[in-house]
Amino acid sequence: MVYDLSADGHRLTVSIFQRENPQEPGDWRIEARSSRADEAIVVSQWAASRPAALKAVGAAWSERAVADSLPTFDWEAVAKLLDSVRAI
Repeated sequence: MVYDLSADGHRLTVSIFQRENPQEPGDWRIEARSSRADEAIVVSQWAASRPAALKAVGAAWSERAVADSLPTFDWEAVAKLLDSVRAI
């Protein structure tokens, strides 16, 4: 599942993947990027649930924001929006 969001002129693409094989480190992987360009920075995290994976992505994104010039997002608002469409 892929969700394209925007806030304050910044784009956020959130992709949600379910585990495909037992070697993967969690049941769900969520990937976030601010562009679909090949050189875009991608933040990806695994967890046992979709909400936990999104929370981990938000934390990792926030940690990398300054060093990688990533736009800031309200990850709680992102979670509420994705929850409202039953994505997480």
